[in-house]
Amino acid sequence: MAHWELFSHDADIGIRGIGETPAKAFEMAAKALTAVVVDPERVLASKTISLELEEKDLEFLFFEWINHLIHETDTQKMLFKNFEVTIEDQKLLAKISGDELCNIPAHISVKIKRPTFNALKVIHFQGNWTAQCVIDL
Repeated sequence: MAHWELFSHDADIGIRGIGETPAKAFEMAAKALTAVVVDPERVLASKTISLELEEKDLEFLFFEWINHLIHETDTQKMLFKNFEVTIEDQKLLAKISGDELCNIPAHISVKIKRPTFNALKVIHFQGNWTAQCVIDL
């Protein structure tokens, strides 16, 4: 069953998505990214943005996915709740939905800086895919 997790890593925090496909694991990791800042259930899905990324390596594609989500959060002043990802031929297409930070009814005290290569992996294990990395706070 698809789900997300946070894991401890020194002064930073790790995000992990688990799913039946790499795309589902990427979606769940994105939810974990939001959970670093606020409970994803507190975010509305009032605005949708499309993303398109391409990388030859699945791990680098995941890294760029998380990096772009952080960039969209910073530039759009939004947090995201819903993620629809497809991955085909080394290309990721996504629709992400969220709401402006000023509309989120919660105190946000953590600033996410960037993903790191620490613990970066995208692997297939026991019938599920796992996508994870450590986030620099």
